[in-house]
Amino acid sequence: MSKIDKEIIDSFDEDPSHSIRLIYRYYRNDFIGWVVTNNRLNSDEAEEIFQASVVAMYENKINGKLKEFTSSAKTYLFSVGKNKAKDYAKKKKNIEDFSFERYVMFDNSDDEIAVKKDFEERYEKVEAILKSLGSPCYPLLRLFYFERRSWKSIAAILTYKNANSAKNMKYKCEAKIREQINSYF
Repeated sequence: MSKIDKEIIDSFDEDPSHSIRLIYRYYRNDFIGWVVTNNRLNSDEAEEIFQASVVAMYENKINGKLKEFTSSAKTYLFSVGKNKAKDYAKKKKNIEDFSFERYVMFDNSDDEIAVKKDFEERYEKVEAILKSLGSPCYPLLRLFYFERRSWKSIAAILTYKNANSAKNMKYKCEAKIREQINSYF
């Protein structure tokens, strides 16, 4: 165990703010670089994850979940950070989830006729691509995006085992359609 790790660990109980300052001083830049490189997140997002990881590490120590370090403080911090980054990326993906509107929207042009024509052409192309996927993708995506049905309802209509099975299929279908739409647009 390094001298820094020992100091961080020893001071957690007596002077937690000292431990946190040491973590920021010695591990922050490595952590942020590691998160940005390995998780395709930007530095602001990596900073948020670092802060959340430090807080989680501290809370685990004071709540008794972390009685002693079996590895270095840095290794423990990066382990917590790995899980936080994974959760963050998953939430971010859900927020930036696939959207048909993104492909059929148009610019703010003054020529309303051209804009309307462009919109109709894009919409028709997206609809044609969607239909070309066939079953199970076409009915599932149509129910979700156009009819705005709940997952429970979609699972029942399409006879999936449960809502999670329908969601999983949606993810696979979106990957297929995204590839086709991106090659067109």
